[in-house]
Amino acid sequence: MKNKIIAIAAVSALLVSAGVYAEDGAALFKSKGCAACHHPTNDQTAKGLGNSIAQVKAAYGSDKAGLINFLKGNDQPKLDAKKYKQIMKAQLANIKSLPDSSIAAIADFLLK
Repeated sequence: MKNKIIAIAAVSALLVSAGVYAEDGAALFKSKGCAACHHPTNDQTAKGLGNSIAQVKAAYGSDKAGLINFLKGNDQPKLDAKKYKQIMKAQLANIKSLPDSSIAAIADFLLK
């Protein structure tokens, strides 16, 4: 019985922490101005200045490490290199200066 309670508590803690990261990622995504260019819907056809969240998710799939690497400014984009050079590269300075945990939260939000 005691082992079941411990297991349930551990799983609950994981679920709560996963929700916190997703919530924080969404808040950071908005507060850092990302939503101004990246359409916050999951519509693959949504047109905005930047790619939609669905398009980012489709490009990176489950490659969270690759997305984090890009957000840190250590990798080239998998989407729209022209817009990256014109617009996103300057915005990345704001993102890559965030703590690793915040960048991971944004990646979690984008890939959920």
